[in-house]
Amino acid sequence: MSYRELGSRVGLSPTAAAARVDRLVAEGVIAGFSARINHAALGNTIHALVDIKFNQSRFGDEFIPLLESLPEVTAARFVTGPFDCALDVWVPSAEQLNWLLAELKKTGDVAEMQTRIVLRTTKS
Repeated sequence: MSYRELGSRVGLSPTAAAARVDRLVAEGVIAGFSARINHAALGNTIHALVDIKFNQSRFGDEFIPLLESLPEVTAARFVTGPFDCALDVWVPSAEQLNWLLAELKKTGDVAEMQTRIVLRTTKS
């Protein structure tokens, strides 16, 4: 949004809104800006959440380069709980999802995997 719109929403002039944003960036409160991707416009209509448990001897160290090479994986979080890693995945088809899951398993790091298809998102 523009500084004019931001300022009107929070009761500041556009100049004051810009100065406030600049200060928050300089202080590290705002770490950066990002774009929201319309995955459907790219042909990716299937959103899946993939939970992965690694083999205990490796803990996923060899898995990170693979994740970084796969554009279908839009987020990877190392987590606590019964699984070690949680992935956000966007693909155009069930066949592509099947291929991606097979690629993830090929590393030898994966001991267990659980995949869920997202039906609807209300907040992102």
